[in-house]
Amino acid sequence: MSGAQGAGDRSDLASRPSWVDAPRIFISYRRDDSEGHTGRLYDALASRFGDEQVFMDIDTIPLGVDFARVITEAVASCDVLIAVIGRDWLTLADSTGRRRIDSPDDFVRLEIKAVIYFQGSFRQSKRQSLS
Repeated sequence: MSGAQGAGDRSDLASRPSWVDAPRIFISYRRDDSEGHTGRLYDALASRFGDEQVFMDIDTIPLGVDFARVITEAVASCDVLIAVIGRDWLTLADSTGRRRIDSPDDFVRLEIKAVIYFQGSFRQSKRQSLS
Protein backbone atom coordinates (compact mmCIF):
# COMPACT_ATOMS: atom_id res chain seq x y z
CA MET A 1 0.00 0.00 0.00
CA SER A 2 1.44 3.37 -0.92
CA GLY A 3 1.88 6.15 1.60
CA ALA A 4 -0.88 8.17 -0.09
CA GLN A 5 -3.40 5.37 0.30
CA GLY A 6 -4.72 5.16 3.87
CA ALA A 7 -6.42 2.29 5.68
CA GLY A 8 -9.82 3.90 5.10
CA ASP A 9 -9.30 4.24 1.33
CA ARG A 10 -11.59 1.89 -0.60
CA SER A 11 -10.20 2.56 -4.09
CA ASP A 12 -8.81 -0.99 -4.13
CA LEU A 13 -12.40 -2.31 -4.13
CA ALA A 14 -13.27 -0.39 -7.26
CA SER A 15 -10.25 -1.81 -9.09
CA ARG A 16 -11.07 -5.42 -8.15
CA PRO A 17 -12.31 -7.46 -11.12
CA SER A 18 -16.10 -7.90 -11.17
CA TRP A 19 -15.74 -11.70 -11.39
CA VAL A 20 -14.09 -11.84 -7.96
CA ASP A 21 -16.76 -12.65 -5.40
CA ALA A 22 -16.34 -11.40 -1.87
CA PRO A 23 -15.65 -14.25 0.55
CA ARG A 24 -18.32 -15.41 2.97
CA ILE A 25 -16.78 -14.90 6.39
CA PHE A 26 -17.92 -16.54 9.64
CA ILE A 27 -16.71 -15.08 12.95
CA SER A 28 -16.57 -17.53 15.87
CA TYR A 29 -15.98 -16.07 19.34
CA ARG A 30 -16.95 -16.19 23.01
CA ARG A 31 -18.91 -13.13 24.15
CA ASP A 32 -17.47 -13.36 27.67
CA ASP A 33 -13.96 -13.42 26.26
CA SER A 34 -13.73 -11.11 23.26
CA GLU A 35 -17.05 -9.44 22.40
CA GLY A 36 -15.62 -5.93 22.09
CA HIS A 37 -12.70 -6.94 19.87
CA THR A 38 -14.96 -9.14 17.77
CA GLY A 39 -17.44 -6.30 17.28
CA ARG A 40 -14.70 -4.10 15.89
CA LEU A 41 -13.47 -6.95 13.68
CA TYR A 42 -17.02 -7.42 12.35
CA ASP A 43 -17.32 -3.68 11.61
CA ALA A 44 -14.02 -3.68 9.70
CA LEU A 45 -14.86 -6.80 7.68
CA ALA A 46 -18.42 -5.64 6.94
CA SER A 47 -17.05 -2.29 5.78
CA ARG A 48 -14.59 -4.04 3.47
CA PHE A 49 -16.74 -6.92 2.14
CA GLY A 50 -20.33 -5.91 2.95
CA ASP A 51 -22.64 -6.82 5.84
CA GLU A 52 -24.20 -9.69 3.89
CA GLN A 53 -20.80 -11.40 3.54
CA VAL A 54 -19.93 -11.44 7.26
CA PHE A 55 -21.71 -13.77 9.67
CA MET A 56 -21.62 -13.00 13.37
CA ASP A 57 -24.36 -14.57 15.45
CA ILE A 58 -25.51 -11.57 17.43
CA ASP A 59 -25.91 -9.43 14.31
CA THR A 60 -27.17 -12.11 11.95
CA ILE A 61 -29.54 -14.52 13.74
CA PRO A 62 -33.04 -13.19 14.42
CA LEU A 63 -34.80 -14.02 17.69
CA GLY A 64 -36.81 -17.25 17.73
CA VAL A 65 -34.78 -18.99 15.03
CA ASP A 66 -33.10 -22.39 15.62
CA PHE A 67 -29.63 -21.16 16.56
CA ALA A 68 -27.84 -24.49 16.00
CA ARG A 69 -29.36 -24.95 12.52
CA VAL A 70 -28.49 -21.42 11.41
CA ILE A 71 -24.91 -21.77 12.73
CA THR A 72 -24.43 -25.10 10.93
CA GLU A 73 -25.74 -23.70 7.64
CA ALA A 74 -23.60 -20.57 7.95
CA VAL A 75 -20.46 -22.58 8.69
CA ALA A 76 -21.19 -24.93 5.79
CA SER A 77 -21.45 -22.04 3.36
CA CYS A 78 -18.52 -19.94 4.57
CA ASP A 79 -15.25 -19.51 2.71
CA VAL A 80 -13.40 -18.38 5.82
CA LEU A 81 -13.95 -18.99 9.53
CA ILE A 82 -12.16 -16.62 11.87
CA ALA A 83 -11.93 -17.94 15.43
CA VAL A 84 -11.31 -15.07 17.82
CA ILE A 85 -9.47 -16.60 20.77
CA GLY A 86 -8.97 -14.35 23.77
CA ARG A 87 -7.16 -14.96 27.01
CA ASP A 88 -10.03 -16.86 28.65
CA TRP A 89 -11.37 -18.66 25.55
CA LEU A 90 -10.15 -22.08 26.66
CA THR A 91 -10.77 -21.74 30.39
CA LEU A 92 -14.23 -20.13 30.56
CA ALA A 93 -16.49 -22.41 32.59
CA ASP A 94 -20.22 -23.08 32.75
CA SER A 95 -22.33 -22.87 35.93
CA THR A 96 -21.03 -26.29 37.11
CA GLY A 97 -17.38 -25.29 36.76
CA ARG A 98 -16.80 -27.40 33.63
CA ARG A 99 -14.85 -25.75 30.81
CA ARG A 100 -17.30 -24.75 28.08
CA ILE A 101 -15.08 -26.16 25.33
CA ASP A 102 -15.42 -29.61 26.94
CA SER A 103 -19.20 -29.56 26.57
CA PRO A 104 -20.53 -31.26 23.42
CA ASP A 105 -23.21 -28.51 23.30
CA ASP A 106 -20.74 -25.60 23.35
CA PHE A 107 -21.50 -23.45 20.31
CA VAL A 108 -17.89 -22.40 19.74
CA ARG A 109 -16.84 -26.06 19.81
CA LEU A 110 -19.66 -26.93 17.39
CA GLU A 111 -18.69 -24.11 15.01
CA ILE A 112 -15.06 -25.17 14.82
CA LYS A 113 -15.96 -28.86 14.60
CA ALA A 114 -18.42 -28.10 11.78
CA VAL A 115 -15.90 -26.13 9.71
CA ILE A 116 -13.36 -28.94 10.08
CA TYR A 117 -16.00 -31.48 9.02
CA PHE A 118 -17.19 -29.45 6.03
CA GLN A 119 -13.65 -28.72 4.88
CA GLY A 120 -12.82 -32.44 5.07
CA SER A 121 -15.98 -33.38 3.16
CA PHE A 122 -15.24 -30.75 0.50
CA ARG A 123 -11.66 -31.95 0.02
CA GLN A 124 -12.74 -35.58 -0.16
CA SER A 125 -15.43 -34.86 -2.76
CA LYS A 126 -12.97 -32.73 -4.77
CA ARG A 127 -10.38 -35.56 -4.75
CA GLN A 128 -13.02 -38.06 -5.88
CA SER A 129 -14.16 -35.75 -8.71
CA LEU A 130 -10.56 -35.42 -9.93
CA SER A 131 -10.03 -39.20 -10.01
